[in-house]
Amino acid sequence: MARQRRGRVFTRKDGGCYYVQFYANGKQIVRALHDLKGNPITVEREARKAADVLVRPYNLADTADLRQSAYNALRNADDAVADAQAVADTVRLAEEGRQAAARDARDAEEAHRSRLGLAETWRRYVDSMNRPQSGETTLAQYAFQWHAFARWMAANRPEAVALADVTGADGEAYATSLAAALAPGTVNKHTRLLALVFRVLGAKEPLPHGNPFAGLTPRREAQNHRQELRLDRLRAVFDAAVGEVKTLLFIGLYSGQRLADCVLLTWDQVDLETGWLHVTPRKTRRTGTSVSVPLFRDLANVLAIAPPESRRGYVLPALAADYLANRDRVTDRIQALLKRCGIDVHEPGTGPGTGKRAVLRYGFHSLRHSTATILQEAGAPAAVAEAILGHRSEAMRQRYTHVGREALTAAMHRMPSLVEEEAPKALPVALAPACADLVTQIGLRLPHATEAKLQAVLAILAE
Repeated sequence: MARQRRGRVFTRKDGGCYYVQFYANGKQIVRALHDLKGNPITVEREARKAADVLVRPYNLADTADLRQSAYNALRNADDAVADAQAVADTVRLAEEGRQAAARDARDAEEAHRSRLGLAETWRRYVDSMNRPQSGETTLAQYAFQWHAFARWMAANRPEAVALADVTGADGEAYATSLAAALAPGTVNKHTRLLALVFRVLGAKEPLPHGNPFAGLTPRREAQNHRQELRLDRLRAVFDAAVGEVKTLLFIGLYSGQRLADCVLLTWDQVDLETGWLHVTPRKTRRTGTSVSVPLFRDLANVLAIAPPESRRGYVLPALAADYLANRDRVTDRIQALLKRCGIDVHEPGTGPGTGKRAVLRYGFHSLRHSTATILQEAGAPAAVAEAILGHRSEAMRQRYTHVGREALTAAMHRMPSLVEEEAPKALPVALAPACADLVTQIGLRLPHATEAKLQAVLAILAE
């Protein structure tokens, strides 16, 4: 037990609060011991120190010491209050910080939910009133390019799920991956479309990293033109083709139009009665340029095979459906046909087995070049050939605006036939000149299919 003047320190249970017992002026005093923060003291050593502080004023010998001791005790009490206030302030600030953090978390979650996801970006672009009004075929190609980028992001940066997450480093990395597999011109088309999407949607969608494709330097494009197919190869390809693919080849060669315009040709563009084909090329549709092509007899005969009641919608419905779903389905069939005919569709030293990117040498577009070459070699004026093929520049459009239909018809008649026909029966000598004159006078105003039928009738009458 401690000395009486220092007081006795004890606890009523293990680990419980300590008490001090002492006597002052003949009276017993028992006090529970607390630290400066007001917490119960449960350690004996600290309890003894606290007991000395509490008991000392009662043991002082004179009044001065008693007053000083009281003053010190009061000051210590003030310090304890200040400490308690500091603790309360700390608790209050911590609570305010917690509430602020909770608000920030809610705001961040709301902002995350409202961000435009990569999966919804293309639909938002299509619905935007700020985008260029591209044609149906162009928009389908754009969609293919965007979804290819979205798939690349999902595979290489799965944590980037929103448009705002795409960085300039992502744009550069994607362009590098394209360059390893595609021609420079195709890479530029992809990156231009992606820059367009970010520019259109970035007007309303915050992009903290900016437009990731805006700063890319276009790759230097090496022009790669398809080569024309010479007449012997054309005959082999046409002989090997069947069904709608064969009709597609006839349309391509005898109209000189591009694949999209041929495979998506509709019956309302075909006038078998007057013998004309009227096309508004998709590549120049925004300029309003249209092309009228005389129907060569082989093409007219092929189209006339379709029954009149079926001449609605697309001329080639099956191929048109494939093209609209995935244009590669049609181009692959054409290239497969060319390969079966012994034509190497790729430039020498490129393509499968060479380790180098495939560079196309022959394809459906070769028919367009063949048409141009045949017309040129047949002596058709350049303006006439341009009028048949169509041209994008304003200068060239003005050049062939006033080309007459007779000149177009005469030029198209110079095209070679790829259909082996039986030799017509010779007319009797006495009637031949008259029949020839009649055919010449009437036939000029009839399509070739009608002219052939007229010749057959005259042959019968002449027997």
